[in-house]
Amino acid sequence: MSPIFANFLFESPLLIIIVTALATVGLLFMFTQLRQKYYLIAGLAVAAAGGVLFYLAETIETDREQIARLTNEISLAIRDQDIPAVLERFHPDAKNFRKEAARELKHYKVTKLSIGTLTTTFNELASPPTAESRMRVHVAVKQGGGVITLMVTWRKTQEGWRVYEYRYTRGI
Repeated sequence: MSPIFANFLFESPLLIIIVTALATVGLLFMFTQLRQKYYLIAGLAVAAAGGVLFYLAETIETDREQIARLTNEISLAIRDQDIPAVLERFHPDAKNFRKEAARELKHYKVTKLSIGTLTTTFNELASPPTAESRMRVHVAVKQGGGVITLMVTWRKTQEGWRVYEYRYTRGI
């Protein structure tokens, strides 16, 4: 399945509901006007297919949704000073970045952390697949705070996406 189609199908449940509802209403209207049984059958089939597609959209986690969830989990772990929880989300091959993150996180007592716009670009042709996320992070620490721009490179494993490297710049 193409990534564009999968994103459309699994990340747009509202659109699925609207399209299948309109098609169902149209087919049922045709049934009431023409009294031909295949319009009723087609309307019920479209409604059932819409229900199945909505269920799949709600239960299947796409790569983009997984990265957004992991980003949120990491930010909560950073805020809670749960360094082991942060480090377990690193790729096994990212040993240097894991050490650097552990060293950096020990120096800060984060009091508030929020993530602004998260944009993720995927490279499915890489082996293993990679993704690059860019986000603005608002951080409040005991020593001050500010805004940083964080770039995270993710690498896909059998367990899902893991942080492979990161870099950040202070300010806008």
